[in-house]
Amino acid sequence: MVVINFHVSPINSYWDTQRFYQVGVVIVSALLFILYSQNSASYHFRAPQLLISLAFGFLLLTNSFSAYPLIGYLETMNSTLLLLALFMFAMPWFNHDNTAKFEENIILLIALGFCFYLLKTFAIFFIGLADSAKPDEWLVVHNFSNKRFLNHLQVLTLPLMIVFSLRSRSVLIQRLCLLAAILSVSVLLFLSARAAILAIVVSSCVVLFILKDRKMFYRFLVVSFFGGIVFVLAFKSLPVLLYGSSEASFHLRVGSSGRWRLWIEGLALLKQHWLFGVGGLQYAFLVPSGSGHPHNFFLQIAIEYGVLILLLIVFFIIRFLIVLSSMLKTGNLTDFQIASLWALIAAVVVSLFSGIWVAPLSQLLLVMIAAPLVSAYFSFSDGKNLAKDAMLLRVRPLIIKLIVGCSLIAFVFVFVFEVERRYLVDGSAAVERSLDHVRFWQGSTWPKLKANDS
Repeated sequence: MVVINFHVSPINSYWDTQRFYQVGVVIVSALLFILYSQNSASYHFRAPQLLISLAFGFLLLTNSFSAYPLIGYLETMNSTLLLLALFMFAMPWFNHDNTAKFEENIILLIALGFCFYLLKTFAIFFIGLADSAKPDEWLVVHNFSNKRFLNHLQVLTLPLMIVFSLRSRSVLIQRLCLLAAILSVSVLLFLSARAAILAIVVSSCVVLFILKDRKMFYRFLVVSFFGGIVFVLAFKSLPVLLYGSSEASFHLRVGSSGRWRLWIEGLALLKQHWLFGVGGLQYAFLVPSGSGHPHNFFLQIAIEYGVLILLLIVFFIIRFLIVLSSMLKTGNLTDFQIASLWALIAAVVVSLFSGIWVAPLSQLLLVMIAAPLVSAYFSFSDGKNLAKDAMLLRVRPLIIKLIVGCSLIAFVFVFVFEVERRYLVDGSAAVERSLDHVRFWQGSTWPKLKANDS
């Protein structure tokens, strides 16, 4: 919430600032794991976990044969450390039976932060009306390098706001959540966030159908209705009153915004590299358009890491969601976990049309939202006595810590190297070509390949 409300960094790019914060969090999480995890017992690796370990070895091999291996290693290690951070974030739910107060405090911080941000958004829009009937959306969406990154955070937090506007024990939190939810819906409509809106609608239908809670369904309708009213009154009616209908007409975006071209381009690349992929973050260098990602998470994984890794990820996502949906149906999830599952389903839907695993804050918030669900998933697994799985490997914690420590050192080394290349070195002589992409480690140019150096 601090990051999206206050840009306190000497770095000019909002994107790069948020990447530094995100990397800082994963480094701290890895250090906490090394310093504070138990040393007395062994870790039990079951068959699926062994498969994941083999997959990481496959990813390292894929990046080794990519056009720019360091970039690939950086992306892969970042994602791996984010998964480690996911389990560290899940610790409060693993170690404590009653986390209600902890969850309420989290919701209070999110509600306060989003209310403050969205109210500033409205203020900037109203100020912009003094100059134009259509204030620039890129100015209204402040502290983000792309308005879709704000939409990702809205998708991940809106279910939390809806659930706790009804079920929070605090009247203050209920009212703040309701305000934040209504304002968030109106801003989604203002920004024509079609993928985000579709994700919220689809995930709401799924969760509310399983939950069968009429009050929650009515609350969703109330938030949607009043969010639409605020959108019409503030973002549409006011400009018409000030400038007339000819200057402030309503336009509904229905095009694909170039996604069809990106998907066709990506599928053509996948056909050539379907087994091993092209390596992490190599997509932008190889496609003619130079786009940073294909606006589809699953297609991006297939292109960069191969079809086998994609199938593995899809398998675990489906298994995870099926288990949690059954727990939702039987009433074994807390309110916070219900909202998190709702947000996770919405994230899966929006990932079909947008790069939700690209933006730094989207990555970080996604693992935070998934953390309480990890605890629920493993509690269900223990209840099913899955420890009797066929393949079982015991690994001492010291070995795990050593692996994590070496990975962390390698990640920091590559990260510093990339920062120096991006900021401290004149890259004019080391540029292959400019790219239209958004990821920190690529900056605004692609490093010149050794094979092309003069």
